[in-house]
Amino acid sequence: MPSQHSHMQKHQRRSVAIILVSLALVWLVAALALVIFFRSTVSTFTSNSEAQLLQSVTFFANNQSELVNAKLNELERTLLVLGSVIESNQVSDSDIQDLLLLQVAVSPEIADFLFLDESGAIALWTRDDSEPLPSVTDRDYFTAHIQSEREHRTFLSSPSLSRIEDSRPFVAMSRPLFREGEFGGVLALAIDLERFSNALGGVTEMEGVTTVLADLEGRLIMRRPFIEYQAGQVLDSLAQYEGSPPVSASFLVESPFDAAQRRVAFNRLPDWPWVAFVGAELAPVHQADAAFQRAERLRLVFSLIIISLMILVIAWLTWMRKRSEQALIDDIRERKIIERQLAWQAHHDSLTRLPNRMLFYDRLRQALQRHERYRHPFALIYLDLDGFKQVNDQWGHSAGDELLQAVAQRLIEHTRTSDTVARLAGDEFVILAEQCDRQEAIQLANKVLAALDDPIALTEHSLVISASLGVASAPEDGSDADELIRIADAAMYNAKKSGKSQVNTGVDLLD
Repeated sequence: MPSQHSHMQKHQRRSVAIILVSLALVWLVAALALVIFFRSTVSTFTSNSEAQLLQSVTFFANNQSELVNAKLNELERTLLVLGSVIESNQVSDSDIQDLLLLQVAVSPEIADFLFLDESGAIALWTRDDSEPLPSVTDRDYFTAHIQSEREHRTFLSSPSLSRIEDSRPFVAMSRPLFREGEFGGVLALAIDLERFSNALGGVTEMEGVTTVLADLEGRLIMRRPFIEYQAGQVLDSLAQYEGSPPVSASFLVESPFDAAQRRVAFNRLPDWPWVAFVGAELAPVHQADAAFQRAERLRLVFSLIIISLMILVIAWLTWMRKRSEQALIDDIRERKIIERQLAWQAHHDSLTRLPNRMLFYDRLRQALQRHERYRHPFALIYLDLDGFKQVNDQWGHSAGDELLQAVAQRLIEHTRTSDTVARLAGDEFVILAEQCDRQEAIQLANKVLAALDDPIALTEHSLVISASLGVASAPEDGSDADELIRIADAAMYNAKKSGKSQVNTGVDLLD
């Protein structure tokens, strides 16, 4: 007995040990899974944060390049218009001065307008309070045109400091002027970079986001939020391309302006030799990552403490979630089916299942648009059954419905798949035949007329029915929807008046 009792105790202890070991293994496996999940979640969150930041700066860089490009194109148009006025020699210098002053007044980013004669002297200027006038013969926006004075092109200068207001940075846009075929000077407008910066919009109003403009060599033009201009500053990230940067790129950089770590993307302007940079600080992303890691670590500790309960809760939540997802999927699928049915019913006749009046008019408008673009002819064939009322009166409306269904089927069988066969109302049908001239439309109408001559077998009867058809062709009968419909309808009624069971065309209306 003692031996048997001892054996039973050993067995019980062994069973308890197995249970404890099993529970410990479950705990360890669950804990390992949670640790792996924690690391994966943190890694995914960090990757997504960086990807979203990259996506944002890439989008904003493209947006800024297009916006700056549009602004420069707008200024160039102003330069072209005023240059044409000056070249025409039809207005006085005082009138030109007034035009320049007016443009400066309505365009805040334009600081000055200058008209330089062929020697570089200032002939006209929107500032008259500077004596003596500053010399600009060494400015690149003048010398560039002297070096290639026969080229009718717009030149965009390097950034410079104003010789009137040393603290005001500007970029000049200039074009050569020709009077009677001879070089007559240069018209230049000075773009105030601070005002130009303010006109770029709200992208850089976001906290931690900056915009930088540079030329292809990497020379800094402007930064927004605006900072004091630093002449000759070169962006190493662009200078490495030696004047031929790619259309777009992105990279991590420590900003030379404030030493902040930024994710930067740049885009070259489509029409101008500038590059638009947009940078977003990494500090907020890192802070969000750190906060997320702390929250996940607390969640991991809490999960390990109540692991057994969590396993049951997770299993239950998973089951409930799957059931909810399936219910949602079923609901969405049912709604889509109903929406498709409603959409179909809105555009089709429920009896014949043909397109209804609404869908026909939509396709007619599309055919007119294609006709205007490609000049392809098309035709409308109006069809009205002869004696349909007698069928309803003699055989009943159910027979009339069967007849309309049979007629619709024959129309589909004897028209092209590219044609639109629609029921407008009652026993009126219409065929829209695209890429079909008048002669082809008449042949198609006669083919349909012949098809309707054959007896139509209904459930209880066999009927012979005829129809009157009217044809209108575009462009011969017009290129307007209402006009074509009116002509086709009139031709159909003319066919009825002329004896029915025949085809009449818009030309016949003129006879």
